[in-house]
Amino acid sequence: MVGTGKIAGKHAVAISMTDKVELVAVASRNLASAQGFTAKHGGEPVEGFEALCAREDIDAVYIAVPTAAKEEIALEALMQGKHVLVEKPLASYESAKKLMKMARAKSLAFMDATHFTHNPRTLTLLGLVLDEDIGTPISLTASFHADVGGRENIRFDPELEPYGVLGDLGWYCARLVVDLVPDAIEYSACQAYGKFEKGALVGVTGVVTYMNDGFRLGFDCSFTAGAFAQDMTLVGTKGIISMDDFVHDWERARIGEEKPQFPAGFRLRRGRTDPAMVKFVVTPGEKSHIISMLEAFARYAGDPTGEEARSAGWRAVWTQETLDAIWRSLKKPKPEA
Repeated sequence: MVGTGKIAGKHAVAISMTDKVELVAVASRNLASAQGFTAKHGGEPVEGFEALCAREDIDAVYIAVPTAAKEEIALEALMQGKHVLVEKPLASYESAKKLMKMARAKSLAFMDATHFTHNPRTLTLLGLVLDEDIGTPISLTASFHADVGGRENIRFDPELEPYGVLGDLGWYCARLVVDLVPDAIEYSACQAYGKFEKGALVGVTGVVTYMNDGFRLGFDCSFTAGAFAQDMTLVGTKGIISMDDFVHDWERARIGEEKPQFPAGFRLRRGRTDPAMVKFVVTPGEKSHIISMLEAFARYAGDPTGEEARSAGWRAVWTQETLDAIWRSLKKPKPEA
């Protein structure tokens, strides 16, 4: 691992719950930080990512650092022959393509750490779309809102996290299209509106339209909402799918915070149904999708030139492409004098 923050800690716990991945070493610019992390989660502390990437006893590197530093570390890891699992977002669409192409050239796995991609529910939903069970997809709307704390949080630092809320919460909205409506990857137009505070994007809303019959994504995200919300609705010509937990399913996504009284699944509506006729489809899972993601990455590392591994890498690139399109459409605040 490179990085010792909150998300790295969550992944370290998940690693301890599977035999497919082993935490060997953890790097930080500050050795004391790496020492504190490994004292809790295991592994050997390392000062600096260069030293970690050069080690011969590791196969892969998980990168959990601010967006501004990800490309440099990922390039070093790939150059040293290591598979790469990296937190979202990437620095840019061009950066994502560069990393993916290098990984392919060196027969290495490259994947972003989007958890819900590996949730059994996502695979069930994709099957419904591919089987045309809800007909032709017309639109997808997604909203993700969270109060992420005080302004000392790096999410509010445009130097470290230039995309702000778009790169953090908006990533998941864009990823829904990549994961559930694969025919809609090529976008045709985008219009977005944002709220900035001291240069940081803290709220964003907009619409992206795609080449396939005008399919559209509507999204709304913010860091300043008074409640946590993660809602999505996928509209098709034969039915409508909706969820209120599309990023982290309530049942078991958060390790240590499981809520079995709220089973993972989705609501399915057809025709002119009243609320009593809406069907809730349960999608059982045996583990947190964080663990499932790590196990999938281990599988891709075992066959990095296989179709699954290549697809995983390109999903990161395509998601970043949509983010960049949204970012370009935003009216940015003028720099302070």
